[in-house]
Amino acid sequence: MKLILIQLLGIFFFIEGIQKIYIASDAERFMCLLKYDVNSECWKNLNSTFTTLGDFLAKRAYWSFGAFVIGILIISLINLKNKKPFLNTLFVFLLAFLIFPTGIFFRGKISDYFNYFGALFTKDYQYSFIISGIIFTLIGSLLMWKSYRIETV
Repeated sequence: MKLILIQLLGIFFFIEGIQKIYIASDAERFMCLLKYDVNSECWKNLNSTFTTLGDFLAKRAYWSFGAFVIGILIISLINLKNKKPFLNTLFVFLLAFLIFPTGIFFRGKISDYFNYFGALFTKDYQYSFIISGIIFTLIGSLLMWKSYRIETV
């Protein structure tokens, strides 16, 4: 059970990190979309391929699902290498997959605190998101790596 919880937390942080890195890659569009005025000057200057906020959020969901798949593959490789039961990987997959539609990966309550940490270094949202995204991805990767050394009961 301890192994499953640590791997689930690792997936959570990994997905959050990838989301933050995605937002940092399109920080100008994100800030323009927060204003949500397609007739604004910043929108016209961006020559945006996004037409609505929904398009931007849909791409964010695709990136999150891709991070989810990569995280599950990493966990399955870790469990396979450690000769852990396949049920551990299946439980992590099912729990994360069942939690995914609740929106917990998109709410960002925990990530707000890491944004404050990134804001200590810079006032620019793009760099703040990059810093928090890297921190989240590293925490998720370290938790998955830590699960490599946990013994199952």
